Amino acid sequence: MRRGKGRIKSNISRTLTLLLSFRAVLITALLSALVPALFITVLTGLEHSRALQRAAQENTLRQVEALAEIQNRITVFARQTLGMLAGLPEIRKLEPQSSTVLLMAVREANGEFLNFTLTDGVGFVVASALLSGGYDLSDRKSIQEALIGRGFCAGEYVVSRALQEPAFNFAQTVRDEKGVVVGALGAIYRLSIYDSLIRNLSLPRGSMLGITDRYGIRLFYNPPSETNPIGGRIKGDMWKILTSEGDSGTTVMTGSDGVRRIYAFKRLRLSSVDEPYMYFVLGLPEALIMAPAREVLIRNLVLIVTVLALTLGSAWILSGIGYGRRLKAIIAATDLLHAGDFSARTGLWDDNSDLGRVAGALDRMAEALELREAERVEAAAAAEKALREKDTLLREIHHRVKNNLQVVLSLVRLQQERDGGATDLAAPTETRINAMAMVHEMLYQSADLGRVDLSAYIPRLADLVMLGGTVPVGADLRVETEPLHLSLDRAVPFALVFNELLSNACKYAIRRGGGTRIDVTLRKEGGEGVLTLQDDGPGLPDGFDPQATRGLGMTLILGLTRQLGGAFRWENRGGAFFVFRFPL
Repeated sequence: MRRGKGRIKSNISRTLTLLLSFRAVLITALLSALVPALFITVLTGLEHSRALQRAAQENTLRQVEALAEIQNRITVFARQTLGMLAGLPEIRKLEPQSSTVLLMAVREANGEFLNFTLTDGVGFVVASALLSGGYDLSDRKSIQEALIGRGFCAGEYVVSRALQEPAFNFAQTVRDEKGVVVGALGAIYRLSIYDSLIRNLSLPRGSMLGITDRYGIRLFYNPPSETNPIGGRIKGDMWKILTSEGDSGTTVMTGSDGVRRIYAFKRLRLSSVDEPYMYFVLGLPEALIMAPAREVLIRNLVLIVTVLALTLGSAWILSGIGYGRRLKAIIAATDLLHAGDFSARTGLWDDNSDLGRVAGALDRMAEALELREAERVEAAAAAEKALREKDTLLREIHHRVKNNLQVVLSLVRLQQERDGGATDLAAPTETRINAMAMVHEMLYQSADLGRVDLSAYIPRLADLVMLGGTVPVGADLRVETEPLHLSLDRAVPFALVFNELLSNACKYAIRRGGGTRIDVTLRKEGGEGVLTLQDDGPGLPDGFDPQATRGLGMTLILGLTRQLGGAFRWENRGGAFFVFRFPL
């Protein structure tokens, strides 16, 4: 029952596999038409994304340059204001009172500036809008550069000592009427003015604006973030880009807040030969910028996939309606033929369509196979009958040969009794006849009537010879064989050779007191069989030559060796040692 279910499942699986294979051809053809369209859609979407990214980079760069231009205007205003003040007599003479009044008036008129200061030649405050005299401002870079006569100088991030507010400073060299540097004018403006600046910009959600001084110290960051505090250093990767590219550029990277943005930056210089004193960085979120391109790409992909699914579904259904039933019938008939049922037919009309012609050809082939199978079964039955008859005949022949040899052996024994046991030929003749009879016995008892298994034959014959030779108790016979087969015409001569060698060992090697050992081995070397027989008896006499002896045993061994095309060798090796080689 389980085998029947397994066969049904196997047939169903094979049917579905072949049916799907046919549909696979149709589906592959449809895919070959639709996949290029899908590829073009994806490629177009990617190109649109890249174009949108380039446009976003260009737009971001324009915006950051516009913001930097506002800073340039602040710098120009500071340059003009400080330059004008440096030319006034009160300032050039470092007059504290009049200079203080003047600086307070200037600060009152320019609210974006936190303070204006006038220092002497070593950086101590002489006059200020907010600070009292005596403050040391010599630690500020802009003051240092102004005091060595560099004119208008930009500084760095500072915290206003008057108001404790983050600011950026400028300085201007002050010279007397003779042109000697006598002091420096300083101006610092509050960084919070950028808050109102950023509010006027319509930037996408997630955008950022960062401003740093020449050392990478953050002057401004919007939106405020604990990871990007004012006065802290900017991210190392971004600082590396700002200091290694041109005066402006763009890049795409992930910020310290984990948001991936399109960044544009702008360097500000007081002149083309001066080092940058300020950097503006504007970042727009990449996901938000690329969202329209992704939406278009996803929409087009959904449309293409929907069309593809509908087309493939239609092809699947139509192929089942137009071809599925007939294909199933053809495949079912094929499976039955494969299983051995040559009466199977498709049951389809042999029309002019492709499947109809295939069905007709399959039915005609099934008819031819059914006829040939019937003929084969009939011929096989006849051959099997003849084989059984031949097998029976061969077994009967071997049995009768064995029986006839036993009759001959009985006559020899009867003659021996009649002669009073005086004849010497009886015992050797008996073992020789038994050796030949055992070959025929093993053949008619074996499933293979053409070959004798020597590995099974030698132990049986050895036991027979040992029993027939009245060997004393204590004799030790050891037999070691490998599987080796010989045909009947070679097995009989081999049996007689082995019988003579073992009989001679029993006759001459075994001592009356027992304890004698005889080793018999049979092995296969290349294309030859090798039989060795060794005893621990007195050994062969000096000058032993089988060809010169008058004994019938050695004469038989030499003659049978030549008949088998083999070789016979002897020597003393702690007793007699014989080697018989014969081709297989």
